[in-house]
Amino acid sequence: MKINRSIMKRIITLALAAATMFVCAACGAAGNAPGATVGQSDDRPTAEPGVIVRAEAIHHVELPEAAPYPKEDDFRKSDGMDWDAYSKAMDAWYAEMQARGEAIESYRSALDAYLAKAPAEFLGGHDGENVICSPLNIYMALAMLAECTDGQTRAQILDLLGAADLDALRQTAKALWDANYRNDGLLTEILGSSLWMNKEIIFREDTISNLALYYYATAYSGDMEDPKFFEAFQTWLDEQTGGLLQDQIGQLEPFKKNDVMAIATTIYFKGKWANEFNEAFNTADKFHSANGGDYGAIFMHSDRKGDYYRGDGFGAIRLEFEGNAAMWVILPDEGVTPEKLSADGSLAAFMKDTESANDGRRIIHLSLPKFDISSSLKLSDSLAALGVTEAFDPKTADFTPLTATPEVYVSSVTHDARVKIDEEGCEAAAYTVIMAATSALEMDPPEIDFTVDRPFIFVITGQDGLPMFEGIVNRPTE
Repeated sequence: MKINRSIMKRIITLALAAATMFVCAACGAAGNAPGATVGQSDDRPTAEPGVIVRAEAIHHVELPEAAPYPKEDDFRKSDGMDWDAYSKAMDAWYAEMQARGEAIESYRSALDAYLAKAPAEFLGGHDGENVICSPLNIYMALAMLAECTDGQTRAQILDLLGAADLDALRQTAKALWDANYRNDGLLTEILGSSLWMNKEIIFREDTISNLALYYYATAYSGDMEDPKFFEAFQTWLDEQTGGLLQDQIGQLEPFKKNDVMAIATTIYFKGKWANEFNEAFNTADKFHSANGGDYGAIFMHSDRKGDYYRGDGFGAIRLEFEGNAAMWVILPDEGVTPEKLSADGSLAAFMKDTESANDGRRIIHLSLPKFDISSSLKLSDSLAALGVTEAFDPKTADFTPLTATPEVYVSSVTHDARVKIDEEGCEAAAYTVIMAATSALEMDPPEIDFTVDRPFIFVITGQDGLPMFEGIVNRPTE
């Protein structure tokens, strides 16, 4: 199903207009402590921590803005270059890049435990098929889930994410977001998060506020059975992922009446190679797949000086994007599969400490196939294998920080991703959707036609339930 953006935008406008309140939680700029506040309408009581309120409002957050990368053409005047203004703009950009670097140091080690085991589990067991995941995107979705849970349910999520407690998780997630959210004209790294709530459910306001405060999550409330509410959700996903995942978004299952909420996180990346490939050098050749078949591919070629990395069972190079991002290309040795490198921890160990594998400077004659691949993963089984089990059981899942509704549990975790590269650079997107439902919410029963147009029995009972009259009607009138 393709999504018509103009129609969807009108749908969102209608959905917002139908909401009973609008709440703006303005978050601080990247690198500063978040300053989200939640306003209340005059007829709605102010929520104290732990107080339950009706989730009729829409909580909206303003995302941080990056200092723009200064381009010389923007500072040219008729009488020459305005070097003072250009220098000030460049200083501001460099200062922000330095702040990002400091933020990275504050959380990298906190992600070691998660990155050592989670990506290998997510990428495993796909029998030679293309498969992609965004560990960062999944991390943010699980962190939001931890905010909504408690007890052993939360403990299992924290253990997977390598966080000692909720405060540590919040610090890591906030630092991770601030270091990666970027749209400065040089590199695009857009993160998004949202909460889509069943308006028939009572939610705890302090949890919704914390999701805005630490995860920049916008919260929407609506009728889970209204197709327009689900279409607004699809539109949000589509816009946040740059239109790269329209087909996958169109295949998501619509919300159901017993769905309590949906947690959604997104990531969109677009970068230009620091050294672009020349299309004139492209060649058509064979790519030898894991299943033994040969497939036609367009190979990009370049000769470049760069570091070569040698690991246990593989070689690797680093292709830089403008703006200090990079793509690592890791080529297993003959007889070694990518799945093995991922499963045995070799890949995780390398990515944790790439410099120890640096084998020195080389002139690299690179042949790299252009590709455009996508995958759709159901992560419930993978998360269970990683120790997150309580959240999926309605009898054990603890969602009390979010709602007092009984038997709320995670009903599904979907992760879709797409990555494509060409001569100019790379574009990639991913989203994670965690659906929470309740088995306790009263559902509309299925419909049935019951036409009594043939002989039937009747029984009339008293207050005690015992039959006072019984009879058989062979014809309704004498």
